[in-house]
Amino acid sequence: KEVYVAKLVVPAVFATSSGRPWVPPILALPVWAIFAAIGPALLLTALFYFDHNVSSLMCQKPEYNLKKGAAFNWDFVIIGLQLFVCGILGLPYTNGLIPQAPMHTESLLIHRVRQPDQDIMVLELSDNKIGTKSNDSMPAPIVEVMVYENRLTGFMQSALMGVSLAVLPVMALIPRSVLAGVFLFMGVGSFFGNTFATRTLHFL
Repeated sequence: KEVYVAKLVVPAVFATSSGRPWVPPILALPVWAIFAAIGPALLLTALFYFDHNVSSLMCQKPEYNLKKGAAFNWDFVIIGLQLFVCGILGLPYTNGLIPQAPMHTESLLIHRVRQPDQDIMVLELSDNKIGTKSNDSMPAPIVEVMVYENRLTGFMQSALMGVSLAVLPVMALIPRSVLAGVFLFMGVGSFFGNTFATRTLHFL
């Protein structure tokens, strides 16, 4: 007996889902509708401002010991330009991704363990677990954290999203339950190492 499984609704061609033109007739809107959109626009502006700040701060924690400086103002310029283009085309807005952006930074974390009287560092990359041999006569090891700061991983992530347009028929075969499981996994995974979640557990 066949079981129906809901799958992603993906168009067969690169076009708008409703068949409308790429640039909606914005000037054809009545004047009252333009002024009525100011209220929701202010709410979205505040939401994106806080959302991007939170995601940026989570990606640039002081304990990560990042070498490159922050670029909050430049980030807002880029996001503002993207929001402008999305608004003109009537596409979903872009914003700071939580928890994807912090998880991206955590995937590049490297823990280094060294003894206070040694200059040699031991790398431990397996599941972010640190294992060292120590006894009572040895001082506590010093844990140092660093991030492989690069532009390649972010570029490849965006490039692969663009490549997905070439495999739209394959994406239409993905069940919605699989996609929901991916989001659930990402949400649960963001709790591990989260300062707020850790303090809440300690409080309980």
